[in-house]
Amino acid sequence: MTCEKGKTKHFVKDTPPENKIIFWDTSFVLDALFSPDSNHISELKQKQIQDGLTPDEELRLRRLEYNLKKHDAAVDFIELLIKENINIAFSSILFPEVYFGLKYIQLEKRYGDDRKKIKEELAGDPGILTAHITSIVDNWSLFLELLSKFKDRVFPINPSEPDIIKETLRIRTTYKITSNDSLHIGTVLAGKQKNIAVFDKKFSEVCIEEGINVWNHFF
Repeated sequence: MTCEKGKTKHFVKDTPPENKIIFWDTSFVLDALFSPDSNHISELKQKQIQDGLTPDEELRLRRLEYNLKKHDAAVDFIELLIKENINIAFSSILFPEVYFGLKYIQLEKRYGDDRKKIKEELAGDPGILTAHITSIVDNWSLFLELLSKFKDRVFPINPSEPDIIKETLRIRTTYKITSNDSLHIGTVLAGKQKNIAVFDKKFSEVCIEEGINVWNHFF
């Protein structure tokens, strides 16, 4: 029996979930925490007008502008969730995933967006993180500050229940999606919930197929 597909929910146009519960994916959290360098965007736009951009610079500009829109949309949605007293839930694996994201965000400032190159550099010399420890810790504090805005309405869920593992394995063996993403979705489904904030496109497609409403500003 096929479940009814979920819907795409718009941050501004749709009212918050009636049951006052929405899950968060790591992609949404990181986009809420970090805004692209607006000075870099301005510099690229100025060069675009004066001298023109190389194909790589054009791609970089489009990516930065898109990421800025995601950041602004995520911040606006968080303000709405606070105002509407929405409860936040997520799989507890969000915590190590946020740490993972914070680490790579810092290293991208040195090595660019090439995640493969960053992994190779880390494998060869883990010490390259040393210069970024303070920034990573500061950004972790920003993450905790974000959660604190919801006071006692934050619910990290330890994925130890058999129903969560069962749903996770079903998702993992049905779709071309990572184990961690499967665990996020399995947690939502096992709790019989219907709403998640996420900016990852593939993740969103699986959620929709599984009957979960996807909240974002774009897809």
